[in-house]
Amino acid sequence: MLIEFVKLSWIVKNRISNYRIKSIALKGVDMSIRRKLKQLCRKIKNTFEIANDKSNIINIDTEIMGNIKIKIGGVNNTITLKNIRVGQDSRINIEIYGNNNLISINDISLSQNISIHMGQRHDYFGDIENAEFKINPNTSIEDMQYITYNSNSKCIIGEKCMFSFGITIYNTDAHAILDYKTKRLVNFVDGIYVGNHCWVGMNVTLLKNTVIPEDCIIGAQSVVSGKLPVEHAVYAGNPVHLVKENRTWDANGKKYGYIENA
Repeated sequence: MLIEFVKLSWIVKNRISNYRIKSIALKGVDMSIRRKLKQLCRKIKNTFEIANDKSNIINIDTEIMGNIKIKIGGVNNTITLKNIRVGQDSRINIEIYGNNNLISINDISLSQNISIHMGQRHDYFGDIENAEFKINPNTSIEDMQYITYNSNSKCIIGEKCMFSFGITIYNTDAHAILDYKTKRLVNFVDGIYVGNHCWVGMNVTLLKNTVIPEDCIIGAQSVVSGKLPVEHAVYAGNPVHLVKENRTWDANGKKYGYIENA
């Protein structure tokens, strides 16, 4: 009997040129296993929805294919997802509407989900260009959502960071804010930068143009905007404010007696 099996066609530099269903014969395979394989094939087939796929570069480890959904409307976009350690139910959802945008995630741990949205097909929004989202190695994430509707916007997350549940990175205002008299635009979007070794607590929101120095702790439920003044510090609140200076953190509390709490 024949079942459908997905074959991904890779070319130089792991660029996906096309993906298609290929029928292959599997003799002597139990019917229940065939059904499971067919369901898996459909799941992987629906992973990608890419216009002009020959002009977009997608570089993804095959081990996480079942955890990813990608939708691209545009050309010359690059997505690199390498050495990502995921949980069984983890999901990576990426949507790009625009051209020449870059997403790079390397050597991280993802417990639950990460969603990345660049641009939007809407009368008030539209395709964006030259935006960048990058997470550097040895960072861990429980659950994160990233949104930008602006060309040339950047979000760079440093090495050895830790993000808790319910993180929102909102690198946009979504709508224009104008000077009342001149009607000139005043809310330009530069980018969000998180330094190395930062711990961001649960349900934190990072707004456009946020800069967090190295080795900082952001308390739960905080709303962060603008450039924070000092590194090795604790910040919390809405709006966020400096709580303590001369502080650092370690994910492994056991070696410091944190578990014993005595």
